[in-house]
Amino acid sequence: MERLKNILLEHDLRPSFHRIKVLEYLVSCRTHPTPERIYLDLRAAIPTISRATVYNSLKVFVEKGLACALHADGEEARYDYKDSEHAHFYCVQCGKLIDVDYQCPSLKLKKIGNHQIREAHLSFRGICADCWKEKND
Repeated sequence: MERLKNILLEHDLRPSFHRIKVLEYLVSCRTHPTPERIYLDLRAAIPTISRATVYNSLKVFVEKGLACALHADGEEARYDYKDSEHAHFYCVQCGKLIDVDYQCPSLKLKKIGNHQIREAHLSFRGICADCWKEKND
């Protein structure tokens, strides 16, 4: 809990109880959850948390560079805690969004020409190993 508090403080964010819990969820849940999934899961343990709190926390996390919003399926945004630069693989069959250890030099660029880069995303679309195995068994 102290580590999460410090992460929020390092990003100039007040470490409220609810913000800490949303961040804790993002750090521990690597399935790229939607805000609704986060809200439903946290509400079970914290009845006082609201949807607005979850959405607002995620919005400020993205603004401060703690998380990124992913729109892999064209639907509701899914969120990822930014602990390292990595790519994503979206399975068009089952909808899983998977972290991929793929290092692309472009992800590390801070500037292109005179343009300042705030964030970069690299994603792949296809059929994940589980779905491919099912299909070919």
